[in-house]
Amino acid sequence: MTRRGLALLLWGTLSLCCASAWPQAAALGGPHITFNGSLGKHAALLLIDGQALTLQLGQSARGVRLLAIQDDHAEVEVLGQRRRLQLGESPAQLGVEPKGTLTAQGQNGHFYLDGSINGTATRFLVDTGASLLTLGLPEAQRLGLALHAARKVTAQTANGAVEGQLVTIKSLRLGGIELTQVEAMVLPAAMPHVLLGNSVLSRFQMRRDADQMVLTHRN
Repeated sequence: MTRRGLALLLWGTLSLCCASAWPQAAALGGPHITFNGSLGKHAALLLIDGQALTLQLGQSARGVRLLAIQDDHAEVEVLGQRRRLQLGESPAQLGVEPKGTLTAQGQNGHFYLDGSINGTATRFLVDTGASLLTLGLPEAQRLGLALHAARKVTAQTANGAVEGQLVTIKSLRLGGIELTQVEAMVLPAAMPHVLLGNSVLSRFQMRRDADQMVLTHRN
């Protein structure tokens, strides 16, 4: 069977098996979405409210736009929010958190949120052990943080003492919540994620629910 034929067969099977999996999901708010596979690096097989769809990069359907594809995950935009879908995970209903509430998705004991700093998208790792929001120098430069006037400090890390820089972030967005004047530390080494430390987390109430962490903004 050709690759295209296999894709069509998979599409049809998903449609038949799952068309009634989440009835009337749209009436509840945002769509239910799963990432079920990819066709190279330019198209993804998504299940949206029980309907199997193949989306090309940048293409939108049913309020979902495909932003990026990797081997084990896809990134989509729903209601202006960037979300990460892990391959084969249970369906997530996106974009329907109550006002002032965020849901951090758990992976291997860690919790992640997508958001932005000063209008540029980035990915956060919830870290209750970090005093400040913390990021590596390459990410700080990508985000356009003003480091020329940053105050230098000594930070204690797992690898010993390192010299960091203290900055104040003008705008940090998590979902529909915007925080302003957030104190952060920039470390000289590259880091895989921005650590969402207590300079941000102190503005939320946190509750763990199985493989999710729910954060409610303190007004």
